[in-house]
Amino acid sequence: MPKAYSKGYRLLLKHIRDRRMELQLSQDQVAARVGKSLLWVQRVEAGKYLMDFLQTVDLLRVLHIDLEDAAKLIQGGTR
Repeated sequence: MPKAYSKGYRLLLKHIRDRRMELQLSQDQVAARVGKSLLWVQRVEAGKYLMDFLQTVDLLRVLHIDLEDAAKLIQGGTR
């Protein structure tokens, strides 16, 4: 994962991966639900792809992660 990513963004990616596993969803299932490829999900979780806002919102929706909670996680990690 590039070091240029903020600590908060890295925490968000970890939360996304953990939440997917908590929901017992495969990366393939998440990809289908968000309308992206398996490679896209793999790259996002590995921190090799920086999502834009709309992609982030779509992924959070699929994983039932509240946008406000995600924002707090990002802000908390930047301190």
